Amino acid sequence: DTIGLRRVGSEVVKQVYDIATLLRSSSQNDIATAYKSYMILTEFKVGCFRHDPPHTASDVILDMIKSLYGFLVLDSSITITSDHTNHYLDFCSTYVSKQHKYKKLDHIADVLLVYIFGLLLKRYHARVSYAHDPNTTEINDISFMYEVVKELDALQNSMHDNPEEEQKMRSRYIQDIPDNLEYKKSLRGARLDLVFLINVITSILTA
Repeated sequence: DTIGLRRVGSEVVKQVYDIATLLRSSSQNDIATAYKSYMILTEFKVGCFRHDPPHTASDVILDMIKSLYGFLVLDSSITITSDHTNHYLDFCSTYVSKQHKYKKLDHIADVLLVYIFGLLLKRYHARVSYAHDPNTTEINDISFMYEVVKELDALQNSMHDNPEEEQKMRSRYIQDIPDNLEYKKSLRGARLDLVFLINVITSILTA
């Protein structure tokens, strides 16, 4: 169960797909608007149910982050749980046309991207709340999210063009990831965009 909207099955996958797709087509101003709108909407919903259940906007954001992380399996490879795999397959059969291939690895990349969005939203919310001014804009997290999206787009469009360069980039991303993460070794054979996103996540969590 979650404390946000109760979505199940393929609807969860659809939400991840929709948010990731919107992020990829967004300008920096669009992302800033998304952050502000999410905060306003979340605060409003929390205000409506402040006494039952007694959750805060921060709780809602944390719940989203935990839910996304719960879809992932990070050990000998980067994949998703068996339950979420079934939801992914349901989504593909219900929403995805035969002409449009939405690979499992593409969905994992989307989960990681939305997870990053959630982590930065959490940090953005904390900074704006600390300033006690709803009109305060913390541009660092917004611009960083935009840069992540653009670099991810460039990586995904150029993957497999130059295997030697791709391996160098993969090694560079892996080098920056802490050694105490058990799944670090498995990244050597992972798709480049996934390694990049894991690199971004660890940089946020260790900042």
